[in-house]
Amino acid sequence: MNLLDRAPKSGFEFLKRIEAAYPPNVDVTYNMGIALLYLGRLEEAEKYFNKTLKIDLSHEAARTNLDLLVRIKEISNKGCTRMHLEELGEIATDAREAGLFVIAEKIGNIMIEVDKGPGALNDLGLTFQHQNQIGKALECYDRALKIDPNSHEVLSNKAFCLMMTDRLNEAYTIYESLIKLSPDFLQGWYHMGLINVKKEDYQNALNYLNKAIELNDEYYLAWITKYQALIKLKRTEEAQRCWENAVDLNPEYAMHLALGEGAKIQTTNMHAKHNNNA
Repeated sequence: MNLLDRAPKSGFEFLKRIEAAYPPNVDVTYNMGIALLYLGRLEEAEKYFNKTLKIDLSHEAARTNLDLLVRIKEISNKGCTRMHLEELGEIATDAREAGLFVIAEKIGNIMIEVDKGPGALNDLGLTFQHQNQIGKALECYDRALKIDPNSHEVLSNKAFCLMMTDRLNEAYTIYESLIKLSPDFLQGWYHMGLINVKKEDYQNALNYLNKAIELNDEYYLAWITKYQALIKLKRTEEAQRCWENAVDLNPEYAMHLALGEGAKIQTTNMHAKHNNNA
């Protein structure tokens, strides 16, 4: 599956050669359908999921994907209405999280035609954001904010994108306004701390990071960013305790950081470990 994730076209061509050379195989046909999903070739994917079910009628994953494609096609053909928005939003989210961005974009554009609020534009912005297409994401968020200038979610996503492109002062201003309105906005406190670290204002960063940890002491990125700030301030004993907390909460992240990969994953919209006590 890694090949299908990274290079679906090559994966599909490889599987196609296997399909031509050997008797029908359920794994081959199913994964060809998956590759076609990544490529956004939905009608062809539908055919391969049907082939999979002809070989194995009980193949649940193939049936689930086939049902999904049939539903998308039905809505596309008949026209999306407001009653479809919630369902399509869930499909777009699932597609985005699975890396099926072509599908997520297709659904997002269908939703925008019907949704008169900021929701569909925000969802499409997230799809671009997940692909690191920050310019396109910001365009969607700005269009959404013309509809509702006070949308907390859209403002948060816009601030995140501004931060990702080093427009730190603009991002800081938005986060500052958001935590004034919602003092328990955890990500706002964390990202303001991170912005201060980026600006080398380590003492001020600690104020925001401590508040994030106060709101959720299992927020491992707040601990690791606090560790970084304390190291810069040469407060090594305190820093070591923060590091130990971060490792206890998320050993995998600590491993990535030790391998020099932390910069790629430290800034994200989805990073707070679930607090079971919340």
